[in-house]
Amino acid sequence: MAVIRKVQSTSNIAKKGAVKKISTQSVRQPSIVSEMGDVDFGTLDATKDGQMVCYDSTTNKFVLITADDLLSVSVEDNDVSD
Repeated sequence: MAVIRKVQSTSNIAKKGAVKKISTQSVRQPSIVSEMGDVDFGTLDATKDGQMVCYDSTTNKFVLITADDLLSVSVEDNDVSD
């Protein structure tokens, strides 16, 4: 009896490509304002109570100011009605 062998061809075999490793970065969003990167509040204590958050364009950061400071800056250009 004759022996029959099955012939394999490499052209019919699909080769699996290299597995690409996908790198992901987990970034936790700030949960409170003081964790943001563009704030300059200093030490938050009782002396900062009642102050307001304002954007300072010279430092490109959010800062705390008093209501008196806000009103003083508002009237600097003398364009406030009576």
